[in-house]
Amino acid sequence: MTKQKLIIYWSRRDFRLLDNPALYNAVEKAKEEKVLFLPIYILDNALLGGNEGNIGYPRRFYLSKILSKFINKFDCFSVLAGTPNDIFRELSKHYDIYIYVNHDVESYSRKRDQEIADLIGSDKFFASKDQLTVPKDTISGSGSLYTVFSPFRNTVLQGFLKSVTFQKPQLNDIKYAQNISFDNYDITSLDLELKNIDKSQQLIFNLINKQWQVRFGKDQTISLDAIWNRPDYSNWYSSEDEAIAQFEDFVRNKILNYKENRDSLALDLQGNGQTSKMSLALKWGLISSRTIKEIVLRQHGGLEKEGVFSYISEIIWREFYKYILYNNPSVLDLEFQKRFQNNEIKWVDDKTALYRFEKWIKGETGYEVVDAAMHQIANTGWMHNRSRMIVASVLTKNLGVDWRWGQDYFRAVLLDLDEASNNGGWQWAASVGADPKPIRIFNPYLQQENYDNNKEYIRFWLPKNYNIHEPIVDHKQAREEALKRYGLGSKK
Repeated sequence: MTKQKLIIYWSRRDFRLLDNPALYNAVEKAKEEKVLFLPIYILDNALLGGNEGNIGYPRRFYLSKILSKFINKFDCFSVLAGTPNDIFRELSKHYDIYIYVNHDVESYSRKRDQEIADLIGSDKFFASKDQLTVPKDTISGSGSLYTVFSPFRNTVLQGFLKSVTFQKPQLNDIKYAQNISFDNYDITSLDLELKNIDKSQQLIFNLINKQWQVRFGKDQTISLDAIWNRPDYSNWYSSEDEAIAQFEDFVRNKILNYKENRDSLALDLQGNGQTSKMSLALKWGLISSRTIKEIVLRQHGGLEKEGVFSYISEIIWREFYKYILYNNPSVLDLEFQKRFQNNEIKWVDDKTALYRFEKWIKGETGYEVVDAAMHQIANTGWMHNRSRMIVASVLTKNLGVDWRWGQDYFRAVLLDLDEASNNGGWQWAASVGADPKPIRIFNPYLQQENYDNNKEYIRFWLPKNYNIHEPIVDHKQAREEALKRYGLGSKK
């Protein structure tokens, strides 16, 4: 008996209609061939299990919110709990399935997608270019992969500016697959009322809500529920329309001053800050980098203005880190620079590291700007980029703690956690990553003087009962120890 054809749009981190290649192509194919269409999202073991990948409360809560709003745009949408392999194996028993996805650069996702392609046939699995818009195999004039940002940007910029966006798909007059059922009891189809966003969010969150903790080092764990109250993140945008509206406001009113204002911690407190705060939208796919580029060019025409060029360069930085991760998947656990691999950097011993790490997490290092930033991230799920650089430098350089611990903590607390950008930032701060610079040791006092001179940011984020005290490691002493740690000896 011939199986009925089924076109599946498998959403992962692309909760938008505009410029969603996989969704557009799937809808067009289903309409063209007049076959069934099934949009799905899979709550897999990483979400249903304990703490795999340090997916913390912030990302779990935010996912439940944006997913419930996204599925509301469809007349039918299946949210399934189970493993992708089990789900697609079951569906393929009853249907001739064709799967459309947006490509992911992370090694776990690539391995998962390859397994599904092998399961149903590579000619039935379609992965559209999305997260990494530049060619993943871009090479330099010498024939090697880029390791430095500026020449990478110079090579890919024009191609990025010319990249084409997809229209919103027309979801009317499409034949949805209804009442999909499974024989496998390990698979659950959530009974959601798509138009009741609040109820859907609560049901999804209840299913994936787990203890908030961070796992790091040699399978060590710290309970974050025991340290922080869980924020509700209600001030954040949580849909495609809200994200685009916020970005359009930024492009109209702030982007021209972006270059001179983007590092100011004090200015970040005014209004909605001086940065676009699109890292969250880009991570979850509420907006694409191509749409961001389109909105900027529509408003300002080109990159002649410094603020515009500076902002687009930051978008290309995200592309650079995705390019690095795609071509070097081991960087999530291993230094990009080979000279620092094999434990060449002698971090402080585990007992000392644990004490310092906990102080850093709690915002009790004694460096006020660091402690303020750590309260910001705990209470908002976000941290200003200048603050990220400062706290990462202090953890690795001043406190001598392995950068991988910091990477794990950010995974557990950030709403906008993007593996490529997070890894790139931590490796950069630890001076072990791509785009290498001379070993830099940030002076937290100078950083505060330069970017929060009147302590506005510090006063805003430090709790009223904050106990001002000497740093747990004096900066001068920390600098000397860091230089030795990196094999540079003592320098005056």
